[in-house]
Formats: sequence, C-alpha cells, structure tokens
Amino acid sequence: METKSLLKLGIVGCQGIGAHMARLAAANPNILLAACCDVSEANARRLAQALDVQQIYLDYDILLAEASLDAIYIATPHFLHDDMIRKAVRYDLPVLCEKPITESATSAVALVESLKGNTVKVGINYQRRYDPALDALIRVVRQGYLGAFRYARINVPWEREWDYFSSSAWHTSIAKAGGGTLITQASHYLDIVLQALLPDSVAEGFGVTDRLKFQGRIEVEDFSMGILRTTAGRYIELCSSMAAHPQQPVRIEIYGEDGTAIFDDSREGIEWLGVQPPEATAFSVAVDAMAASLEAFRAWVCEGIPYKIPIASALPVLLCIDGLYRSSVNGQFEDIRYPLV
Repeated sequence: METKSLLKLGIVGCQGIGAHMARLAAANPNILLAACCDVSEANARRLAQALDVQQIYLDYDILLAEASLDAIYIATPHFLHDDMIRKAVRYDLPVLCEKPITESATSAVALVESLKGNTVKVGINYQRRYDPALDALIRVVRQGYLGAFRYARINVPWEREWDYFSSSAWHTSIAKAGGGTLITQASHYLDIVLQALLPDSVAEGFGVTDRLKFQGRIEVEDFSMGILRTTAGRYIELCSSMAAHPQQPVRIEIYGEDGTAIFDDSREGIEWLGVQPPEATAFSVAVDAMAASLEAFRAWVCEGIPYKIPIASALPVLLCIDGLYRSSVNGQFEDIRYPLV
C-alpha cells in the first residue's frame, strides 16, 4: 500500500461547516488534526474534545505564531477571510479557505493580485468541483460532446428557517457576508457552469434580488434571479432562493447544439439527452465531495499534485455574482470581466 505524506492541519472556526470539515479531517488517515481555533472557547473545546485534538487556541495570531502546522483550514465569516489568508501567507502556511474568497469582489481581486508570484498554496473550497458527477459534466462539455454550447440554466430552490440567521448573525449583514443566497449557495453551481464553458467567459449580467421570506429581518437577499451573457454571445440563467417551500433539488441544465446534460442533485449521475458521452460512466457516485476536496488539498500541499481550486480560479464566480448584485441596484446590464485561469 502506498504511504502518503501526513498533513498537520489546524481548523479555524469550530462550528457548522468548520466542525464538519474537522470530522472529515479526523477520519482521513493522511491528516493529523493538530489544533482547533475559535473566538469561543466553548466551541473550540467542544470540537477538540470530540475529536481528541490536543491544541486549542482562542486567538488566530497566537495559533499562527505558536502551533506547529503544515496548513490551516479557514471556516470563518466571509469578511474575515482576507486578513486571515494574508496573515497565514506571511507565515508561509498553506490555506484552504471556505468560499467565497472574501465578502467583496474588490477585496478578492486585491488579494489575488497580492499573491501573484507567491509560492504559498492558497485554495478556496468550492468542493462541488470534486463531485464526481459534476466533474464529469465539466469534462463532457469542455470536450464538445454536447456540440456548441447554447445556454445553461441553474436553479437552487432551497429553504432556510430563521435559525440559519439567528445562530450566525453575520449571515444577515451585507458588510460581513457580502450577500445572501447568490454568494452563499448559488455560487457553488455557477462555478461549475463557468468551469464547463471555458475558454468562454462572462461579459455582462443582469440581476434582481429580493427578500421574499425574511422581509425586514435581514439585509441580504433570500431570492435572486439573473442572466449572464458570455463573450461568445451565449447565456446562463440563474435562480437561487432560501424561500422555496418545500425545498427542491438543485438542477443544472446545459444545452448544446447536439445534446443536453441535466444534473439533479436528488439523483445519481448526469442525464444525457441526445448524446451518450463515453465519460458518462467514468466516475463513482460514492465519493463525498468535501472529503475529496480536503484530500486533494492535502495532496497539493504534501505532494505537489495540482488542486482544482487555487485562489485565482475562484475569482470568476465572485466577479459574476458581484455583477449581478450591481445590476440589481441600478437596473441595467453590468460589465463583468475577469482573467481566464
């Protein structure tokens, strides 16, 4: 059996997705969960005790200065990402950060620019790229099995209750979260479509946002719709909601000249209409995308195997979301330009 390098990992943010990723790290024989860090001692201690982690930190700066780590995973409110990533890089410490890069496109662009030429590895956890079905979708579209791309539709009809916001109040704030359902939920699936359409890229977008369920209680949107137009004159339609009842499966439809691909996250695999690509069966549905993303990050840090979402690769989706937000304010199409990565 092949022996893989062990990654000593610190978890920053010990609730919600951070706790989930910590459990995945603890279950990975190639990762040593070495430290838990949270501003809440109760949160840090609870997770550390559950997973037998020896080091607990309440101060991120002290963690960076004192803990003997190979990398850190950041699962903190969006507005903290920028400063935390920059500090870790100054310690030459590789980072896997939850999406988005930061709460705003402006700060994300500045951060990505500042890291150009820096060899410290920084990845953003758009883990859906490690979903086997969606990986197959990206490959099939890029390889032209659907023929020339015409348009795509993305629908994220989710439901959230008030405890989603009351348990993490920063989710209600535009300044701290950057937005609501678009940046937090829809961005995962828009990222997949953008990857599938490369080398085409988005040129402009028109969006609307609203609060259909939590009027007067949150600043961010719980509903959004948008149209993105690519440089090649093709289209992406996007609808995302926290107000659907009951919640429905996420659906991605990609329409090409020769066939159609449909992803429905309540079913296994991809439905192919009009075509049957050979890659359609070249994946296992038993893979957990979060676990796969974490293991891929470990392999990137320890063995130099490329990770699918280095920080610059996560910038296009944030710039598209930013364009839809700007459009929702001024009521017109907004330019969206980003470098191909």
